[in-house]
Formats: sequence, structure tokens, C-alpha cells
Amino acid sequence: MGQLLACVNCNSTKKDKDVLLHETFLPDRDNTFAAFDYTPDGKVFPKAALSASDAQIAADTLALTGLDKPLSEVLDSNGEIVAIDRVGQRMEAWIKAQDSLAQLSSCPTNTVRRLIAALAVESGYFSVWMKVFEGDVATRALLITSFRGTEAACFDAQTQPRTPRPQNGLAHCGKI
Repeated sequence: MGQLLACVNCNSTKKDKDVLLHETFLPDRDNTFAAFDYTPDGKVFPKAALSASDAQIAADTLALTGLDKPLSEVLDSNGEIVAIDRVGQRMEAWIKAQDSLAQLSSCPTNTVRRLIAALAVESGYFSVWMKVFEGDVATRALLITSFRGTEAACFDAQTQPRTPRPQNGLAHCGKI
């Protein structure tokens, strides 16, 4: 089986566990943007509209990658936070995206949108940015094209996820 790039956190949680392609949502085979929802408190959940079987696959995928882990902090001897996990990182990305949305509201130009897309790429967490900008098709379209590796065909002209994901010849593709 080939390899799929993932962040160090997801890879270290997954380790060498077998991935059953028909029981896992993966971005190269499924439109994972259609499977998960993101909240301002940094949590990731299966989307409410999923069927029971798809919701189970989504929950299993979150557990496999550790995206279901709760917020945790490590404090040093002075009580200062020295490490924070992905929940906190998603919360930070949400705040940056919200701040960017406010900036765009006060100056709705394509130049500001391009700066937002650059900040989003630098910050990461594509799905958080897409959620925060769900009412702004132009910015979402720019996010889709700016995040390297994002399959534009997984989104329609209004930047809504297409499900199932357009077929690409990979095994167990388009489950959602």
C-alpha cells in the first residue's frame, strides 16, 4: 500500500496500525471535509448528517489519528504552559481565522483575501479556515487553491463539498 502524507501528530498516533481502507476516511480517497465538523473550542466531530455507518467510520478515523484527543496542557514549575496539543492549536487557528474574517469585513478586497490565504497556509488547519469562512465563497475558493494538495474537484462552484469524492482510481474511493 502507498503512503499518505500526514502531520507528525497523526502519524505518531497511528504508528504502525493497519489502515483498513474500507473502514477509514482518508483525504486521498474520500472528501474528508464532508465527514468532519470543526468547532471554535478546537474539537473535531463526525458531521451530524452522516449515516450511522459513515458516522462510525468517521469516529474510527478520528480515533486512529488521535483527532479525538481532548485538550491537554503541560505546565512547567512556574505554572506556565510549555506544551499544548492539537486541540489548542486548532483553537489558535480558529482565533486567527476569526480575526482575519473581521479584517476582511472592514476591507473586503481581493488583496486582503490573498493575505488571509497566505496566513492560513502558514498556520495550517485548512478545515478550520474553511469553517470560519463558510459564508464567503471567494475566500474559500482561494483557500482551496492555496493549500497544496487540496483536490479542487471535491468542491462545487459554491465551495460546498461534493460527495462522494470524484473517483480517482484508488481503491475504496468515494465512501462518503
